[in-house]
Amino acid sequence: MTTFTTKVWAIAALALVSGLVSGLAPGLAFAFGDENWPCQQRKVEHLSWGQMWTGPALPETPDWRQDPALAELVPLLTARGVALDQVEPLIARLQAGDGETRDARLTRLFAGAFREIDVERYKIVGGISGFAEKQRALSVQIDHKREEAARLEAKARDTDNNDDWDAYEALEDEVFWDTRIYQDRQRSITYICESPVLLEKRAFAVARLIQSELGG
Repeated sequence: MTTFTTKVWAIAALALVSGLVSGLAPGLAFAFGDENWPCQQRKVEHLSWGQMWTGPALPETPDWRQDPALAELVPLLTARGVALDQVEPLIARLQAGDGETRDARLTRLFAGAFREIDVERYKIVGGISGFAEKQRALSVQIDHKREEAARLEAKARDTDNNDDWDAYEALEDEVFWDTRIYQDRQRSITYICESPVLLEKRAFAVARLIQSELGG
């Protein structure tokens, strides 16, 4: 009985913590008017190239994949595991194309890199929203189970029936594990929220690198 009582108190404590956490996490989202956005950073689905690029306007269809040199450079520029100083010499060697100035070709290079980064970032932002939605649903589920557990506990105390106590304990077990899952996921929020920021920084760095070659 002592073990059971200890377990119940542990479960209750975790459930309380879950309630506190579930109350705090969405609060960050509400500040920006989106209940499925858990990050402190404002939700921006798409980047704006005009905020980072002062060169010529980007073409609607850069067609960089049809240009062998650009097709090699764009993946290097967008891969976060590749340092930009490793790509810089390759960009410096980029020449004008057939019927195309070097600046125009560099502009297409940035357009391709920017759009690839923006697409990847857009998918991550959507994934974060989906993550937050699942967390919110799990929080609601925990609250409902906790309410039902309280009802089952009251019934078990009233009847002192073993089956009623078993039903109560089984549901408290579910609350315990659901809470653990919720909290484990919550700990990853800081990390996942940093991904769009890192991609935005990469886009700005790529813009600076390519712009430094314009007019050269």
